[in-house]
Amino acid sequence: MQYTEDQKKAIEARHRNILVAAAAGSGKTRVLVDRIIAQLLARECSVDEMLVVTFTNAAATEMRERIDKALQKKLLETDDRETAAWLERQIVLLSGASICTFHAFCQKVIRQNIDVIDVDPQFRLASDQEMVLMRRDVLEELLETSYKMPEDEAGKAKWQDFLEFVDDYGDDHGDEAVYEAVLKLYHFCQSQPFPKAWLRQQQERYERELLEIIRQAHQEYVAYPEDQRSLILKVQVVLGKTNVLAAMEKDCDAEVNNICSQMTAILKANGRDTAIVREVKKTYTDKKAELKQELIRQTYSGGDGSGSAGHWLYDRLE
Repeated sequence: MQYTEDQKKAIEARHRNILVAAAAGSGKTRVLVDRIIAQLLARECSVDEMLVVTFTNAAATEMRERIDKALQKKLLETDDRETAAWLERQIVLLSGASICTFHAFCQKVIRQNIDVIDVDPQFRLASDQEMVLMRRDVLEELLETSYKMPEDEAGKAKWQDFLEFVDDYGDDHGDEAVYEAVLKLYHFCQSQPFPKAWLRQQQERYERELLEIIRQAHQEYVAYPEDQRSLILKVQVVLGKTNVLAAMEKDCDAEVNNICSQMTAILKANGRDTAIVREVKKTYTDKKAELKQELIRQTYSGGDGSGSAGHWLYDRLE
């Protein structure tokens, strides 16, 4: 199986600490398994001396099965008795090896030292469904707190931003759409090597330039006398900014297509389904269409250009 240069480095690097940061579906599990196999075949250590942790039980099970399969294959291929004995021992030890989730490993450490730490001996790991409910509870509590108007002026400005946010993403039936939007963004961020840094980069990269274009359009519109302001004028101003926005859109499209092409290549190389790439493209297209409508609404709501949207723009450009 072919590897990229970075994947080879991750497999072959020795006698140093290494950090591999890569997105979901990029082949991290395969690289880690092959690194483990290489170390076992070179007898650098025994499998029971290793600690291998993952984020999900499914990934831990898959990793254990891959290691077992690779060891079994090497055992069938070798003619050396000493090597065969070593491999057989590794296969036996594999069943008790520390290949598990972060949570399972921490749980094991806590239980082994329960007498010296202040933790209820009856503690347990939350199930996936319980985690879903807990995230939902935390989000509901956060929104409920955010709805309360603060007393200080700085807090009121942020509170007004929050109200506009829920007004934009919610609907007449409540905040369900807001919950879905926040949780969807959260889950997508977790697929990035550094979620918080990724969010900051997206904001820093696009927001100021985008808001500047909106501000220019807004200023151009309100510069006209009130009796000349009309829907036709709004359309004319918007059309005057389309070239700039189109260039930004083209750059974004190119970047998304490049990312999707890389994801497709990586997924195919690892024998994975590429359906997620199609979902990413669809989500991007849908959200882009929503953003276009939101830009127009935020810029021109208020009729004469002096409504809340104008304040929304200037608050963010200070």
